[in-house]
Amino acid sequence: MEPQPEHRRHHKKKKRKWREWFKKYFRTIQEPLYNFLYFLNLRPVPYDPFLDHDRFTHEDTQIMRIQRYMVYAFNSIILYIIAYITAYLIYQLAVILTASFFDIDSVLYYYEVMFPIGNASPKWNQWNIITITLAGPLVSLLGGILWYRVLMRKARHPIMKLFYLWLSFHSFNMFFGAFVAGVITDQGFGYVANWLYMGIALKMLFSLIALGIMAYIGWRAARHVLATSNSPQRINRKNRPYFILNQTILPWLVGSAIMLWIKVPNKMPQHENIIVYDGIILGAMAFLSIAPLFNWKAKPFESKFSASRKKTGFVWAYLLAAIFLILLYRFGLERGLHFLIKISFSISLYR
Repeated sequence: MEPQPEHRRHHKKKKRKWREWFKKYFRTIQEPLYNFLYFLNLRPVPYDPFLDHDRFTHEDTQIMRIQRYMVYAFNSIILYIIAYITAYLIYQLAVILTASFFDIDSVLYYYEVMFPIGNASPKWNQWNIITITLAGPLVSLLGGILWYRVLMRKARHPIMKLFYLWLSFHSFNMFFGAFVAGVITDQGFGYVANWLYMGIALKMLFSLIALGIMAYIGWRAARHVLATSNSPQRINRKNRPYFILNQTILPWLVGSAIMLWIKVPNKMPQHENIIVYDGIILGAMAFLSIAPLFNWKAKPFESKFSASRKKTGFVWAYLLAAIFLILLYRFGLERGLHFLIKISFSISLYR
């Protein structure tokens, strides 16, 4: 038998090296790949390197399929929408109340607050423009701290924890995200930056800081996201990414799309780019919604207020509440709600 030529031996050796490298690399991605395929129902069983089926008898170590998460995604989308409308109305009512101190009446639409005096009224000045446009974001920030630091931690039921979590996220976003959106569109919070004569570099710096703060809040909130689960199985090392995907990321995408569709103006708004402004704010929620995915060391937040674990079902009552709130918000504010608040305050000697 004749020896093989040198180039053929070299080719086989090189081919063997590539095969060994591929096997070694595939082993590193095999577990997450197989688990992901199982999650999508494209594989009959999750990853099992030893073919030991006993290791899956304990419920808390099993991989769960996508349909098992649907109840979480559905509930979270409903609560996302309810929390957004609540946070948005708090924001706008703060603006309306502050404007009334300067004898400026307001009309609340489902897409903006309109001021009947117009943009060229002599009532406007630097001080009240800054004060009125800052009121909404500032109240939202204070509200976010209240929802996040107090009420969410005291909530007993995971559904209420999740509601306060979304409410705090929306409130924080209507401060930090609103600044970024305002800088881009010159609307809303952007008036504060413009009337304080911030340069472009300073606006960019503060915008990056705002986005960084939101990402950090979202990263830190991972333990609260995990606490909204009723099952340790859903938040173990293998299921955690899928749980966060369905509990925060998917609801952010679907809920934001629904709210943007609802908020499309039915006539020319006073603030031309208001839908773009709101769209950027909703887009900025990504920094809060996706960040928990990267906090692998987080453990579920537990407190003395935590309730016993029960099976999670569809929140039909919240669905009905969301439908009612959406209809009231969209059609109740379609023609505008006129606020004419007169605040009179004086102190004098009584004769």
